[in-house]
Amino acid sequence: MGRVRTCVESDVPRIAELYRRVWTSAADRPLAYSEAYFAEMLFRNACHDDDLPSLVYEDDGGEVVGCLGVMPRRMSIRGRPVRMAISHNFMVAPGSRSSLAGVQLMRAFFAGAQDLSIAESNDTSRRVWEGLGGSTAPIYEMVWTRPLRPGRYLASFIGHHRRGHREPFWLRPVTGIMDAVAEGISSNPFRPLAPAGASEELTTASFLEFFGELADGRALRPEYDEQSLRWIFDLLERKANRGTLRKVAVRDSEGKVLGWYLYYTKAGGTGEVVQIAARPTSVGQVLDHCFYDAWRQGAIALSGQIDPRLKRELSSKLCLFLDSGTYMLVNTRDPELMQALCRGDAFLTRLEGEWWIIP
Repeated sequence: MGRVRTCVESDVPRIAELYRRVWTSAADRPLAYSEAYFAEMLFRNACHDDDLPSLVYEDDGGEVVGCLGVMPRRMSIRGRPVRMAISHNFMVAPGSRSSLAGVQLMRAFFAGAQDLSIAESNDTSRRVWEGLGGSTAPIYEMVWTRPLRPGRYLASFIGHHRRGHREPFWLRPVTGIMDAVAEGISSNPFRPLAPAGASEELTTASFLEFFGELADGRALRPEYDEQSLRWIFDLLERKANRGTLRKVAVRDSEGKVLGWYLYYTKAGGTGEVVQIAARPTSVGQVLDHCFYDAWRQGAIALSGQIDPRLKRELSSKLCLFLDSGTYMLVNTRDPELMQALCRGDAFLTRLEGEWWIIP
């Protein structure tokens, strides 16, 4: 007997409490998922659009027992404006799941003013999404990983897949020695070599000036503006739990911008790529710069969401391809948009999904 309604800012304390009820591990991250976080993501962000509000489900006693965050983004398809809405922080209180609150929230979301809806989720949400007419975009669900120090990466991989996520006590020193020996071998295929060209910090001005050229040829692409891009960059910088954010533009010997890369690096860990953009003829060179930079920062590997246009170059550079374990969910009534997504003709990176929103 509950109802879906537009989320208002006074709901924020109840949404933060709902999150702690739904995700018991949230107690380990009280600052990341604070009331300030939800206030910013739902109301005080540079992408906010009153026509695409976030939603809550209120039971018959007036308690907020469900939430579906909506992050608007501007896209275009062959020059035609597209309104995209990213679903995030979709949650329903455990005792209210039998009330179909989640189904009603998603149905209301689908009925919104957006042209395209996107979400990243688990199998439970996927079933609800598809049951209401949505689809998946499997081509964007893969992740790639480039080992940089293969011994340490192997140890980390084994540890991650063991009970307790702990490496055998003897594995780390053994693989460390393997990597140390390999570093001195000139023919070591995993050690990136210093690439040609120059690199510099990527600024919002450079991003806005050259993004149109780098995304040229993609049917569906994001449209950035200075205000929203500055906010997104600031938000990325604040995610210290992911590591240190590296924003680097690559130029050739004549000073021409070839592309850029954004990633988080942690010495001794796997770096997480946020976005790679490159001219079609310069993909290999930009990747070489990215891998070399991550190796110099002490990363054992680099990983990112697959971009179909980069797959051939990634494969040629000893990258591994794995299922991400999450689904890329899409919904649109526009056949042109769906065709672009199905054939991989969209510029969709982690900056165009839920990944960058989550702490």
